[in-house]
Amino acid sequence: MEKIASGGEGSIYLARDMELGMLRAVKELPAKNKREGKFLKQLSHQNIPQMVDYIEEGEFCYLVMEYIKGKTLQELRKEGKNFSIEEVLEIGIELADILEYLHSRKPSVFYGDLKPENLILTEKKELYLVDFGSAVNGYCEQQPMCLGTKGYAAPEQYEGKVSAASDIYGLGKTLQKILGKVKWKILFQDPFLFFVLRKCCRKKIKNRYQSATKIKKKFLYILQKRRKSKSAAIYAAIFALTVGILGAIVFFPEKKSYNFAEDLSQATELYYEEKFVEGKREEQKEICFYVEKSLQRLLRFYKKKEEQSRLLLLLALNSEYAGEKERAELYYKQLILYEPEYRAGYVAYGMFLWKNKEKEKSKMLWKEYKAMEQTGSLEGKNMRNEIIWEERICGKN
Repeated sequence: MEKIASGGEGSIYLARDMELGMLRAVKELPAKNKREGKFLKQLSHQNIPQMVDYIEEGEFCYLVMEYIKGKTLQELRKEGKNFSIEEVLEIGIELADILEYLHSRKPSVFYGDLKPENLILTEKKELYLVDFGSAVNGYCEQQPMCLGTKGYAAPEQYEGKVSAASDIYGLGKTLQKILGKVKWKILFQDPFLFFVLRKCCRKKIKNRYQSATKIKKKFLYILQKRRKSKSAAIYAAIFALTVGILGAIVFFPEKKSYNFAEDLSQATELYYEEKFVEGKREEQKEICFYVEKSLQRLLRFYKKKEEQSRLLLLLALNSEYAGEKERAELYYKQLILYEPEYRAGYVAYGMFLWKNKEKEKSKMLWKEYKAMEQTGSLEGKNMRNEIIWEERICGKN
């Protein structure tokens, strides 16, 4: 009926099945490039268009496929579409699911050219991955040239090697692209997503995520957390309005269930990033800044005494890592003021004062600490740092 797209290898036409009356997409390729058809006929996934027929005529072959009516993510961006963090996460989850399926085939299928132009979004918000012209079988199969696209292809693809990690790199670059030109904006919108995408796009293969399954779990976690936060905010607004109308305090929404251990692990996992472990001082301070913001956010959600104590202590230690002594002391003072029974808070604050040559302050805190201990008011077990603190206060070391 008409040509609807053209690329480096061939053209795509809109056609109608004369017997069934159904619309089809027909991809015309040189016969020597028919391997794409071999891939498609072996695949069956809800986000990959089905190939329904294959025809060879002379020097050309024709892949007859399910017609997907929609626009590519690249077209939507050019039209001014701004994807929200939630939309990008939903796309990321679907993409990770597709890659998980491809990589689990026997033998594995590596897509090799993930980019916004190869992703179609329908009016019903259904996502489809198209164009398998760069797909290969096997681990790090050697190719005569890079089959990917500049800006999305992983560094190893320029050496002719493609693997699961190459597709993960393309996934990260694709999501960064549809989020906008300034990738650092993502850092302020959602630091967790920023660092997940950053790890996807590491130049060295060993520094990237190694499986699409893990990335899917990360995206699901971030999306669920954002939705919980928004739900809590909506409920709070509704009840605040009710209070205003009635002129009296009524009731507050039940707190959503959160997993403190998981959230805490997610907030502090940036410490294990290569940028923090081996990075320059400025890079480490930058990481500390975003860890602090994450921990402060958790303070608003977790109100139990032991949770607040743990978070305030981590905020103080994080400020120490950043070299912000005054800020660290403010957190320590807040911890002692609001959680005076927290043994670990006294010990960490005392050691902090001693390290920063505030020996008199440290001694005064030691006396307060011992008085609390004698009355049995302190909570928690004795710690190794407590012995070190005592040795310094008493002049044993």
